[in-house]
Amino acid sequence: MVCLIACIKVMCWHLIGKLLRLAYNNPPNHHNFQGSLSDIEMLMMRIAFSVSTSIITNKVTKLMIEGKNKEGDTPLHVAIKSHQNDVAKYLIRVTPEVACCVNCEGVSPLLLAVKLGMKEIVQYAFLMLRFTSREALLAHSEKVSLAHAAIKARNLGMLEIVMEELPSLIDSLNGKGWKPLSYAAYKGYLDQVSYFLQKFPDSAKKSDTDGSFPIHKAVGANHVSIVKVFLSSCPSTIHDVDEKGQSILHIAVRYARADVFSYLTKQKEVEKIFYLKDGQGKTFMDLANELKRNIAE
Repeated sequence: MVCLIACIKVMCWHLIGKLLRLAYNNPPNHHNFQGSLSDIEMLMMRIAFSVSTSIITNKVTKLMIEGKNKEGDTPLHVAIKSHQNDVAKYLIRVTPEVACCVNCEGVSPLLLAVKLGMKEIVQYAFLMLRFTSREALLAHSEKVSLAHAAIKARNLGMLEIVMEELPSLIDSLNGKGWKPLSYAAYKGYLDQVSYFLQKFPDSAKKSDTDGSFPIHKAVGANHVSIVKVFLSSCPSTIHDVDEKGQSILHIAVRYARADVFSYLTKQKEVEKIFYLKDGQGKTFMDLANELKRNIAE
């Protein structure tokens, strides 16, 4: 392997071919690649485009592609970080599952591509994994919160690509136990929330692991525009209560969200929950008075 890297560095392609053919009978192991990512990157970039693919055996190619450095990055991680789309697609085509290989930080090339807004790479990875490792792709996407990553990137086009390929991610959870719509509502991302309510209307009525609903996240974060979208697209969310039995008015009072509270109390439909009591038998006004007394003390 040392000889091969040396040949690559001086661009001796005829020797590279001989060494690769020799490596077929004496394949290197993963350890040979540890801590040498720049060499791996150079190797894959040069081989992908300058050496006949007939020289490279599947056995050797797979081993090189799956090699990692001390940070756990594969050549595909590096290709994506440097926006080398052609190289990245080559690596994915040869070994699709490497797109789901996480580094020491738990970031896979697929997740990285989503974060960086590399739509072409994400679509290509989905295409290659669709028929070969569909279940593994879904499991991985749930584990790394792929939908949430697309939301955080504030890239609606990327979110659409992810959700169209893996619609079941609408029920996936992030580290806090929040589903995608709740996360988007909390962040105040209007375009993403509107997309979810249009394409996945039922998601507005699905609670998170903490027992609260998406609209509660919007109220708690004081996002008036998001609350407006919920009430116009899914009016029944007015009646949603969390695990404590508290309504959107209770939550606005509890977190002192003046903007949202002012908006809600001006809505005629919201009057229906003015006298709704929570699990402790308190209306939102009872809660407000209690908080005032606590502040006064």
